[in-house]
Amino acid sequence: MPRLLLYTDLSARYGSTFTALAGQRLLLEQQGIFMPFLLSDFGVPSHSRLWAYANKLQECPPEDITKMLQELQHLADEGRDILLYCASVRPVLHQNVLNRLRHIPALKSYQLHMLFTLGRMACGVEQDIRRIQYRRGAMPPLSAMIDLVRRRYLVADLLVLANEECGNDRVDVVVDNSVSCVDKGDPALLEKVFSRLGCPTPESIPPRSIAGLASQRNAHFVTLLGTQNNQWPPIDEAAVIQRLQRQEAGGSFEAWLASPSAVRAQALEREQEVLPRLVELAACSAEDLCMPPALYPHMPHSVCSALTEREARDFVAVLPSEARAALQRLLAQNISVLSSEERLLASVLVPEALCRPEPLLTVLTLAYNQARYIGEAIESVLAQQTDFPVEHIIVDHCSTDGTQDIITAYAEKHTSIRPVLLPRRTGNGVNVQALFSRCRSKYAALCDGDDYFTDPLKLQKQVDFLEAHPECSLCFHPVDVVYEDGSPSRVFPPVDILPGGIRKFYTLKDLLFTNLIQTNSVVYRWRFREGLPEWFDASLIPGDWYWHLLHAETGLIGYLQDHMAVYRRHATSLYATAEVDHVTHRGVHGLNELRAYSVCNRHFRGRYAKDFQQLAFGVFADLLHIYIETEDNTLFEQACSLCPDFARGFLAHLDM
Repeated sequence: MPRLLLYTDLSARYGSTFTALAGQRLLLEQQGIFMPFLLSDFGVPSHSRLWAYANKLQECPPEDITKMLQELQHLADEGRDILLYCASVRPVLHQNVLNRLRHIPALKSYQLHMLFTLGRMACGVEQDIRRIQYRRGAMPPLSAMIDLVRRRYLVADLLVLANEECGNDRVDVVVDNSVSCVDKGDPALLEKVFSRLGCPTPESIPPRSIAGLASQRNAHFVTLLGTQNNQWPPIDEAAVIQRLQRQEAGGSFEAWLASPSAVRAQALEREQEVLPRLVELAACSAEDLCMPPALYPHMPHSVCSALTEREARDFVAVLPSEARAALQRLLAQNISVLSSEERLLASVLVPEALCRPEPLLTVLTLAYNQARYIGEAIESVLAQQTDFPVEHIIVDHCSTDGTQDIITAYAEKHTSIRPVLLPRRTGNGVNVQALFSRCRSKYAALCDGDDYFTDPLKLQKQVDFLEAHPECSLCFHPVDVVYEDGSPSRVFPPVDILPGGIRKFYTLKDLLFTNLIQTNSVVYRWRFREGLPEWFDASLIPGDWYWHLLHAETGLIGYLQDHMAVYRRHATSLYATAEVDHVTHRGVHGLNELRAYSVCNRHFRGRYAKDFQQLAFGVFADLLHIYIETEDNTLFEQACSLCPDFARGFLAHLDM
């Protein structure tokens, strides 16, 4: 009978164990054990993302999870013994995975085995905090650290679940009684794990993650490699960590304490509650799993002092040549958003970048899965004929269709292109924040990754206009709207929606009547040259209208009559449904629009309250229509709760 092996490592050394498993994949296959597609989580290969997404797989899983499941299905169809491994301690996630696996027909004949490596939970908490600090570049809040403690000590519940699902005879536990929080790899521990899998023991493989660094300063250096959340140009982080580990091996480095005393006190309290039950379930001694003295609450919390120039030079000297060259370019490309420590590194590596003048105009592009279009957008910017320097910043929000490869290929050939490749896809306007915070030029133009410019003099004409009219803070022009489905093209804005017809200048008040500016037609006199203010809301939808309003707040809006760009309409466009059925569109985007009206109303301190109220009326009317048609008042109630003042105004004018 084929076996499905689920291995969960809950020790502080899971990084080295997982790296060894991935590195010995061929050896495991020779022993008849096969692993589906592995994903790297900050240098540690595993199947952990399957656990994270198990309860969402009926929706639309990410492409990498889909690939993993396809390989799993293929192995199951062939009747292979399958190994999946993760580092999650949460029983609910394990239950979700088991439920999902049971829905794969080919796995119904499999015998389920679960293997666990248990270490000292307090050491695991310490490593959890270090990893979060590494990912974010800052310590997590105290409440989040306390929650990490709570999760770590769910391990007894997890063992109970394993026994219920598999039976006691098919649950195995390996105990790692190391008192260290630093994961340097352990041949003895690997021997235990591989022997449970029926395989020869490999040599100890050092981890490729921050978990294998003892020095707080070295771990901090690794965080600086991910300069401002940008993965371009790529840096071989594993090679850098390996160099730093060699440096540590030649000196005396004591592991630092990332967790504050309050967190360790909470862990000690939880340990006293859980340890007796866990010892019984794991058949080990309390001494094997209890908190080591080095982590007791009275031990002082380590604080990393400010980086010095000497330390920066020593770090640069340790870097492999390829990593040094990539870091030089990374720092130079992101100079406007560097932290003080990153600027210190830049002063050592690329001092000339600190004095680099900003271009007169920057083209700002947001991209996501636009491989079909992004090349034409970039070419249209490169084709611009100007008597001033132009830079092109492109933020890609973790595309999976090859968009990033196209962007980087252009960037390698053209120094005017500054890619920003975000490492993960998140919401809350992270992509807008990353894009706008990097722009410090006098002027800025917008061009999304699926649109393009058609007039090579477009930017020159618009800058000349703004230079000649200092009373204007932005200018725009008509664009040709092209439909991917073959529908007849049209012009936006049509003359009949221009307040007062064709004029040379418009005002913020005109923009409140309707959003008459298509995104890739605008050039701003950029008001955020010193960086984005705290009040700027990067998450608003529609964002472009918000950005137009903020610039129109500081001056007039100029209008040029030349058609100089193309705006594509296709099925994946955010507002594709608006022209087809505005009521259905409001059912999807109405709450976002109301939130935008509310935020803008607060920003302008109620000066245009009647205008925003009128705009909100349209949304409330459509949501009320949905309520009447479907007898579902959910959206309408949410709208009233989100914008109570607008709701009261709407209801007061409603004749029912």
